[in-house]
Amino acid sequence: MRKLLLGLVVCLSLCGCGGGGGGNTTPSPFAGTWLGPWSDTNSQSGTLSITVAANGAMTGTIVNNTLGTNGTTAGTVSNGGNLSATYTYPTATYTANGTVAIGGNGHITGNLQEFQGGTLLGSAVVDLTKQ
Repeated sequence: MRKLLLGLVVCLSLCGCGGGGGGNTTPSPFAGTWLGPWSDTNSQSGTLSITVAANGAMTGTIVNNTLGTNGTTAGTVSNGGNLSATYTYPTATYTANGTVAIGGNGHITGNLQEFQGGTLLGSAVVDLTKQ
C-alpha cells in the first residue's frame, strides 16, 4: 500500500512539471481591434479594420473607396511591428509588407509596400485607432 501511495505521489508530482514550451509568451502590443484610413501612392484610399490576436495573428476587412470594392485581410504582425498581410478582393489578391508602430497618440501607424504576384505596386500608409 505504501509503494502504491508513494508511486501515486511521485506520478502526480511529475505531472505538475510540464514543459514550458520555451516559446515567446509576451502578448502582442498590437492585440485588439483597430480601425482607420489607409491611402497609397496609386491615389487609392479606404478603410482598414483588423483584429490582432495575442500571438500576432491578424484578420479583418479592407474597403477600397476609390474602386468601390471590399475585401478581407489576413496576416501577422510581430511584437516588433513587422507586418505581413494578404488582401483578397473579389477580383484580385495583393500582399503588403512593412513596419507599424503604436504612436504617442495610441494609433497604429506605418508604411507598407504593396505587391501583386511579386510585382511592387507602390506603398501605403495606415493610421488605425483602437476600438
